[in-house]
Amino acid sequence: MKLLRYIRLTICALLAFTVLSAALPADGAPRRKSARTTAVKRHKAKKKKSRRRRAKRPVLRWPLVTETNRDSILFPGYDKADVGVIIRDLRTNADMVVQNPDKMLTPASITKCATAAAAVLSGLETSRFTTLAKLQGVLSPDSVFVGSLIVEGSGDPSTESHSFAEYAGLPDSIASKVNRLGIKYFYGSIEIDTLSLKEQGPLSGWADEDLPWTYGAGLYTLNFHDNCRYADRADHNPGATLRDAVRNKMMAGGVSFDTDSLMEMGIAVATADGVKVFDKELIYTHQSAPIGDLMRKMMTESNNLYAEAMLRRLTPGRYRSDALKFEKILFGRHGINISDFSVYDGSGLTRANLFSPRFMADLLTEMSRDPKAEVYAGLFPKVGMEGTVKRLLKDTELEGQLILKSGSMRGVRCYAGYKLDGQGRPTHAVVIMINGFSCPQSALTKAIGEFLIRQFGQHPEAASITEEEETTETVITDDSNEDSESETPDDEESEEEESQN
Repeated sequence: MKLLRYIRLTICALLAFTVLSAALPADGAPRRKSARTTAVKRHKAKKKKSRRRRAKRPVLRWPLVTETNRDSILFPGYDKADVGVIIRDLRTNADMVVQNPDKMLTPASITKCATAAAAVLSGLETSRFTTLAKLQGVLSPDSVFVGSLIVEGSGDPSTESHSFAEYAGLPDSIASKVNRLGIKYFYGSIEIDTLSLKEQGPLSGWADEDLPWTYGAGLYTLNFHDNCRYADRADHNPGATLRDAVRNKMMAGGVSFDTDSLMEMGIAVATADGVKVFDKELIYTHQSAPIGDLMRKMMTESNNLYAEAMLRRLTPGRYRSDALKFEKILFGRHGINISDFSVYDGSGLTRANLFSPRFMADLLTEMSRDPKAEVYAGLFPKVGMEGTVKRLLKDTELEGQLILKSGSMRGVRCYAGYKLDGQGRPTHAVVIMINGFSCPQSALTKAIGEFLIRQFGQHPEAASITEEEETTETVITDDSNEDSESETPDDEESEEEESQN
């Protein structure tokens, strides 16, 4: 027995030695797993995680379209959300569809429809923002300047914007003017005027989670590169960024800067013969694109910076509250009931904004009858073709036949605009405001598209959900960033028509 036990132990030891020898290379270091083995394990782990994530996704049941509810927007959980809808025939002023017309709801970015209307009614579409460059100091005959270069802004949101490249070149132009004056040595500073616009930067009512991003940067006296530092990160000191750009361009043109010996040099230049004195002398004037073009970008891309600039342009040099009061007075003069219109910004980025579907429908109706109706309608993007509604109703019979401004944030989805006739003239005002929905953004957008087809399509039965579809469990994923209070253009999403402006 002892002999057999000894033999078994010996065999086990030899087998263990063989296995260890195979696992170790000749130098005794542990044998690494092959790259293929590691990749396979990672792939299996990823698939397992994906299966768990899919298992947690909600299974949605779509409500059935019937004769009694065909004029409702039917999405999973629609009976638990706050829905306000008005579709108005502009020829007869009759409301075809009405649901909760007087309910105060969060409008998100369709607030920009009101901002644009106020700007058009004020006649701002042909005016421009102006930026001035001035010199204050003394210039000696030997090209030494002592003093300040002052850049005065007026809240132009488009300075050096990639969307208006033909109006770019402000730093280059200022540097060129300085060079033409013969300045080679600059003893002083480049100052950015910050007094012409009160209450600069993000508003107190905006969510903290939005402030790091470009859409939450806010408006300043001088804005630069859409107030974007890199990627989508906000630049909360665009004036300093512009100042550095001007300084770099001046240095590239051969101007030397020195601030260490400013006092001594100032005394020397001031007492020299033949000096030229600059008393805030204007050396360059920069003008933006027409405000109408800026508003088109605001409405198409749902740009918050441009919306705040349009609002403040209503009352230049005054406070935001003054602009909001003027906006209400303007609407009241045009016969629009403002009792259910309460807003705190021009962009719609705060949830404190509230107004009713009836207010927006009345505003759209009034603007359709205004002498500048064509100007106002031309600011809206076409569904299925442009901006934040690029994927709404795309490849349907209504593509390009409605012009709508979208608005969304977490739990909020709104649209406002017009249905057009064959000549591109508004025939119906369309207002859709939904708050407090719990289904994925893609499901809601699908339901809104089907609702619009039932109202305006030649083949509304194509938008009806059959009983078989209704009773089938359908999984709809929502990959949008619903933690954002801002609006993302449709073409930046995977499965959504839009996630947010």
